[in-house]
Amino acid sequence: MMPAKKKINDILGIIGEQDVSFKLFFITRHIKEGVRKTEKVIDKFQFKANGIDMSPDVCLFFSKNAKIQLEKLISKEGYDLESYNVITDDLGDKLYTYVLNNALSFSDVIFNQLLVNKVDTITSLKEVKNDLWAYCLQINTAKDTAYFFRKMSSGKVTTDEPQTKIEKLSSWFDSTDSELKIVNNETVSFDDKIDCIYFNSEFLVLRKSGFE
Repeated sequence: MMPAKKKINDILGIIGEQDVSFKLFFITRHIKEGVRKTEKVIDKFQFKANGIDMSPDVCLFFSKNAKIQLEKLISKEGYDLESYNVITDDLGDKLYTYVLNNALSFSDVIFNQLLVNKVDTITSLKEVKNDLWAYCLQINTAKDTAYFFRKMSSGKVTTDEPQTKIEKLSSWFDSTDSELKIVNNETVSFDDKIDCIYFNSEFLVLRKSGFE
């Protein structure tokens, strides 16, 4: 098996384990203290992982989606492995690998939060909506752990605050009376994409645009 497909297959093996469990984290991005938002400073942001509980049907959505996405990669002909480089094109037949640098701001989320389980749990989407940057799905067994990341924004979240902006409205269709209604509770939407996976001390980059 090709190196790229071997790495993906190893992660698929985790999803298929009987003792597998899933955790969801919303990653928020914040300006570092003492740095103005307009300043062009490398690593001016700090990131925080925020845990949130999931129901069994939400876990099932993520597990099925992760499996489908990875199986699509394995089925590709000529799927190859390449070291990540910011200037290369985002080619569909490449799995980019990247070893995380401890000096980068985002490394704190990996090394000092997720890997050591030092994460606060939120009770409302209001706590993360304004600073939402990405979400992370942790897939865990007794032997292995993989972290799936997907870029997302506050536009994916609706809270129960009054909707006053004319340019945007969140609504749902009530089939009992065939009427479109405004959403009056907290919701968040997810798509079926995966940007990157952190596994065995390296990132596997599936979508360069989201990873960067």
